[in-house]
Amino acid sequence: MKIKLMHLVYSFDVGGLERIIANCIASLPDNYEHTIVTLTNYSEEFVAQLAKSVKMIALNKPQGQSWGTFKQFYAVLKQEKPDILHSYNLASLEFQTMAALARVPFRLHAEHGRDVHDPDGTNKKYQILRKLVAPFVHKIVSVSDDLHQWLINVVGLSDKKCDLILNGVDTAQYKPAERHTGAAVSEGSTAAQALIFGHVGRLQAIKNQKNLIASYVLACEQSEKFKAETKLVVVGKGPLQEALEQQIANSSCPQNIEMWGERHDMPAVYQALNVFVMSSDAEGVPMTMLEAMSSGLPVVSTRVGGIPEITSKEQAILVDAKSVEALSEGLLLMFDKYKAEGEYGPVFQEMQAASQQLVEERFSQNTMINQYLALYQQGLAHVRN
Repeated sequence: MKIKLMHLVYSFDVGGLERIIANCIASLPDNYEHTIVTLTNYSEEFVAQLAKSVKMIALNKPQGQSWGTFKQFYAVLKQEKPDILHSYNLASLEFQTMAALARVPFRLHAEHGRDVHDPDGTNKKYQILRKLVAPFVHKIVSVSDDLHQWLINVVGLSDKKCDLILNGVDTAQYKPAERHTGAAVSEGSTAAQALIFGHVGRLQAIKNQKNLIASYVLACEQSEKFKAETKLVVVGKGPLQEALEQQIANSSCPQNIEMWGERHDMPAVYQALNVFVMSSDAEGVPMTMLEAMSSGLPVVSTRVGGIPEITSKEQAILVDAKSVEALSEGLLLMFDKYKAEGEYGPVFQEMQAASQQLVEERFSQNTMINQYLALYQQGLAHVRN
């Protein structure tokens, strides 16, 4: 029996959420037919990499509130007649009201992280919006316990409506290199012998790459050895790209920092790095971090959202968010662990192994896919009975 599954997202481009959707599409049974509806637009290059044929519909929503987009989405629902609508993050939530009006049988919403304008979840308007729309949705999934508890205890949603499904990665695809070097996939001049700190993410305010670059520059200014023996690589694209490039050019060590842009060969990219760095002001459970850890990378990160749930001191150095000094100290500390007793010190090697082991044991893609599949099946069975 064919099941028509519609995914509703703000946009569909290279990113952690999009890779989760792509992985689900690739792994769900063949009787699931997928349609992706974007409120704005999508990357044709990224869509071309999907493992299965998917119908794409872009609503091209203008900036701000657009009542016409609600009418447009309702028309799409009536035409496509999905069995399931799976929406993602706050921007798409209110469109679940149209799905209820169109009598979509099973309506699921997933929270993968807080909104860029509400990183700490204190915005009362957004809390009220979630509570008002919740009756139109059968299930609300969170990808971290931090988000799950916040929806129940702060927003005030019923625990029976809320489910927790942790993100998972394909550990067969994301695996360690025999020895990490930057030369193989670098778009710049990264030296193979350097310790390469790498960041992967959309270049936007909530990821706070401005602080990441400032922290790395501060570490270089504080330690000539650090400056001589490390590199920082930033992978991704986004609205802040030009400002970040200017920040690098104006820094005291522009030769140490490389922008690799958007990449579609992520397993190879992670294998070219030594340490994964994240500077976000808010997160759910970041897929990029799980992919990096599966690839055997220890982590230096801000202590936000679900990140403390997926790391411990065995894999990561966590620091306070929004602090250039704290993140800089974390980078220097990781460098010291790497250089202890020569390159690839014993503690550093233990952190590499612990990162890979944790992902293999707790964050399997198969577990994630099976949980979503069970939720779809149970949801459809319940509403149809």
